[in-house]
Amino acid sequence: MLRNFKFDYDMENDSLFLYRAKSKGSVQLGDFILDYNAKKELVGIEILHAAKILKKLVQGAVSKRMLSSLEHCKVDVHQSGNLMIVKLHLYIGEKELVAPINIPSITEQHPLASV
Repeated sequence: MLRNFKFDYDMENDSLFLYRAKSKGSVQLGDFILDYNAKKELVGIEILHAAKILKKLVQGAVSKRMLSSLEHCKVDVHQSGNLMIVKLHLYIGEKELVAPINIPSITEQHPLASV
């Protein structure tokens, strides 16, 4: 399901934060910080080094200047076994960038997290 997400881009740190609700917990996987609600639904994604990462994902030109002109974004999330397939739809002027991301599913809290 394609959902509207709010966004914030920090050009100085090249960090893109996409979110739709408050987070109950986060997981960092490389340059991605994933935020989940209490129902274990993805409610936020932060991309560190966003211009560099997105350039690789969309196989095209992406710059800090482009990201600072971001007007709208949507996120599409599908579950496939133990993999979450996420497609970021970023709208910059008339241009739509679609960035696919495959993320391992978070099914339960790690036992040490509750210690």
